[in-house]
Amino acid sequence: MFKQKIKKRIRNFITSLDLPHFKVIRWQLDDLAAQNILSSHFNFSSYFPLTNWSLRPSTILHVLNDISINSRKCIVDIGCGVSTIYMAKHLDLIKSRAKIYAIDESESWLRILDDYLKREGLSQYVELVHAPLIPSGLAISSNNLWYDTDILKSAINANKIDLILVDGPSGDSSPFARFGAVPHFKNFLSNRYSVFIDDTSRKDEKEIVKRWSDELNLHPLVYNRYVQFTTDNEFYSEPFFQMYDKLIKF
Repeated sequence: MFKQKIKKRIRNFITSLDLPHFKVIRWQLDDLAAQNILSSHFNFSSYFPLTNWSLRPSTILHVLNDISINSRKCIVDIGCGVSTIYMAKHLDLIKSRAKIYAIDESESWLRILDDYLKREGLSQYVELVHAPLIPSGLAISSNNLWYDTDILKSAINANKIDLILVDGPSGDSSPFARFGAVPHFKNFLSNRYSVFIDDTSRKDEKEIVKRWSDELNLHPLVYNRYVQFTTDNEFYSEPFFQMYDKLIKF
């Protein structure tokens, strides 16, 4: 009886914590669980670079859930990399006819990605789009840079987009660097869609989320350092992780 009371008090103390370092521990546990799931389901013949800029495993898993549950067919991946590879591999495994438009401002990075996709036999699922950053009218601030929209329109045409993943441009390219994604693509969206934006713990991205919520007339779903907007609410697509729960239920 006494042991159970001690466990309960410790558990209540842990769950009541709202400290930045404790949130990081939970994020790391979620990422460990997500990486374990990804590693057990996806086999690659070679290594692709993972960096500080790479999308977190738990976010990737959420995106893959969304693709599967909502049968996404036209995907725009802004700021491409490891997310592109996992999405392409997933499409290959489920024998999907979906297409990924992978956008980046760096030609050299796109060459690295292209080589890897070819080695893995995944090129047919991805169209790589090199779009330099130029002064943009899709802006919050006066000195905003965003991708060349003429190139984007030419590459994507009038396809009805049902998933957008925004992890670029990098936040230091200009103030509110990622704002242009929704203003540009909203007229190309399907009736059913999701929009993900990463790094929403940052000040600029928080403001972007507020403005996108008004543009899309959707409530943002806030997760660990990323946000989802979606018109599809019939099924729950957030990944379920148990590592944190096991920590507080020891």
